Amino acid sequence: MELILCALDSGYYLNPDMNALFNHHCVNYQGKVKSVLRQIYERFDAKTITVADDARLEYFAQKVFPKIKDCEQGGIMLFASSYFEFVRLRNFLKSQNASFCLLGDYNDQKDISRARVWFFEGKRKIMLYTERIHFYRRYKIRGIRNLIIYSLPERKEFYYEIVNMLEGSDDLACTVLFSQFDKLRLERIVGSAPAKRMIKSEKGGKSDALQGCSLISIIAELHNMNCVINYRHIVQECNSVADKLAAMSRHSPIGVVEWSSVPQSLVGLVNKEAHEGYGCS
Repeated sequence: MELILCALDSGYYLNPDMNALFNHHCVNYQGKVKSVLRQIYERFDAKTITVADDARLEYFAQKVFPKIKDCEQGGIMLFASSYFEFVRLRNFLKSQNASFCLLGDYNDQKDISRARVWFFEGKRKIMLYTERIHFYRRYKIRGIRNLIIYSLPERKEFYYEIVNMLEGSDDLACTVLFSQFDKLRLERIVGSAPAKRMIKSEKGGKSDALQGCSLISIIAELHNMNCVINYRHIVQECNSVADKLAAMSRHSPIGVVEWSSVPQSLVGLVNKEAHEGYGCS
């Protein structure tokens, strides 16, 4: 198995160097997958924990919903951690005459099946989905093009499972809303150092968690599969990754990370994961 994880100066798009590396040096009898997912974390301000729920809904209504209400493409999933948030979102969408369907805690199987078909066929543009129903059902929802995580899940593994539902979409998008009161949940997903930096960001600011979350989720998935990784880790800027890989043995798995302007704390996190955690060597 060969993993190529990269963050390039040119942005989050494919380029000739990585395409050549992928096409000529990556060999896997089960196939190949290219995945680019930019995960944007948007922080809203809440003065106290008692008003955090109201502040979250207000931020969603003013900053997020206007971007999706007139979207013709659809395929928008709204993930809510608690049933109370689910109800507030449901009532808000009703008040806006939005096209949406529900996968809630108390829907019967017939309603759930109908909602999944409507969403996949584009008859409903928005789907509401809760952490509790995912805990019990673990559905694989088809047709998701834009994932909005209204509140982070309590269980960190659910974050990876929900985000991975975007597989197969042409234009991947993931937006996460959080406040300073979500620090513990945020730490479980992105790590302690990135979480502290994101919590201190400006109100309404956006943090790009592409590098950290993608790497952590991949390593976590391999760990869940009980894989032992011979992880060859490159933490440096490389202009010719293909040449470096060509010189390496092709009989062992390879992990490659290209870094441009990555925080030092994140580099330390990767080193720790690569050399100490999850059975990596």
